[in-house]
Amino acid sequence: MGRNGKLLVLAMAIGGALPAGAAALSAEGPHGRRITVSTGTGSGDCARDGHRLVCIDGDRIAVASLEIGCETAEGGAICEVAPPRRGRVSPEDGVEVECETGAKKGYIYLITDSEGKALCVQNYDGYGRVNGGTCFKGRETCASVNCDHGCEGASLNCGCHIRSRPRQTVSTAD
Repeated sequence: MGRNGKLLVLAMAIGGALPAGAAALSAEGPHGRRITVSTGTGSGDCARDGHRLVCIDGDRIAVASLEIGCETAEGGAICEVAPPRRGRVSPEDGVEVECETGAKKGYIYLITDSEGKALCVQNYDGYGRVNGGTCFKGRETCASVNCDHGCEGASLNCGCHIRSRPRQTVSTAD
């Protein structure tokens, strides 16, 4: 059996224990890197099995090891490895997203869930820079921020707010 077959057997073995409604799962590895796996669809199931993260939605599968990083992402599923999160995280406050790219570079947004039930994460580009954030409640995205456009929407008792803007310099010509 090839590598993909072994991963599928692992995913199927874990599948019975998967919580319904999770579309993304993040955890911090021993080196402080944040690893996120997602079905990429807002639906499907995700679970942690020891040091392994797995997300499945039909043909979409993402598997990561907290020790070595992404193992596979197929069918449109997503696996991302990012530097340690700099944003403050707590159920009461949500997640601070300090944009490191895009038109809103330097802005700090707060995405929240007033009920403390959402999974809120920062999003990263391919270079590990923060480029947004998302809060999920089950299969639904309840708040999101994009560092190109700002807050994109909020529902289900979630929110997105500007916490601070970058300092602007003003110069005068002689």
